[in-house]
Amino acid sequence: MAREWVEFIQSQDLPWEQGFVRENIEIKTLSIDDETGASSLLLRYPPGWSTEGVHHLLVDEEFLVLDGDLK
Repeated sequence: MAREWVEFIQSQDLPWEQGFVRENIEIKTLSIDDETGASSLLLRYPPGWSTEGVHHLLVDEEFLVLDGDLK
């Protein structure tokens, strides 16, 4: 079964959590599917964050840059 429909989330009221997605990255969990583990998250990268070498994910990731730039 798919995740429940959520009409609106007050994301500003959710806490920022540390580091289980990537080191030094903060996240807010918007939703999690209990059956599949699929989730929707907000990630906050600190200024100047980078990673070395090739980096692969097992999931899709979409970036929306609200401030600054992404290279």
